[in-house]
Amino acid sequence: AGSAEIIVFTSAPGGGTSNTMTLPIDPPPSISVSASTVAPGGSVTMTLANGFGGATDWLALAATSASNTSYLQWTYVGAGVTTRTWTVTMPSTVGTYEFRLFKSGYTRVATSPAITVLPPAPVATSLSPAAAAVGGAAFTLTVNGSNFLASSVVRWNGEDRATTYVSASQLRAAVSASDLASVGTAAVTVFNPAPGGGTSAALTFTISQPPSLSVSATSAVGGTQVTVTLANGYGGSTDWLALASASA
Repeated sequence: AGSAEIIVFTSAPGGGTSNTMTLPIDPPPSISVSASTVAPGGSVTMTLANGFGGATDWLALAATSASNTSYLQWTYVGAGVTTRTWTVTMPSTVGTYEFRLFKSGYTRVATSPAITVLPPAPVATSLSPAAAAVGGAAFTLTVNGSNFLASSVVRWNGEDRATTYVSASQLRAAVSASDLASVGTAAVTVFNPAPGGGTSAALTFTISQPPSLSVSATSAVGGTQVTVTLANGYGGSTDWLALASASA
């Protein structure tokens, strides 16, 4: 970059040297970006420097593997404009993308560094069920939330459990009987693998004593009252209590 002095020389006899003309040598066009990684739907600003200023010069956002005729968004640079910025909303599809400068149709003259759209971090919002009795049988745990992927994994106290992808908002995981061996709580999280991804905040699963019924008397005169006390019930709206003959 800089300039060159150009003259014409004709040898003797006669001849001589012409006046000097200056030829500017400009830096090539370049495109920089505000971020190299971004979440799906995030914003990225590109900056064009040393553009040509042609009225039909244009910019495009495209997948890095796409041909010059395939692009997602585009805009004219502007006649006489050599430096400008352009802010776009990136695609929601995970992958790598780039900005391109075109001159004279599909003649590409500059390409930005790649921008990677990364998988988002998962968000876990609720469990179903959220509790079980100690010593219970194996069951399927449903985890509700958002940003789940086919590669997402449910973790029980930090350990992976066999996970089935249902949708971007629901996963199912296999919980074994050994996971319910002790009274206490378990931390349930969802993990999305790299690149991007991460681990959700933990939800608490409660492992409680099994339900029990106690009575105020084990024998009573017919027609008198006996009080039954339920402890560690499940709290379900359709759970119910009954009095029946012991042999019924």
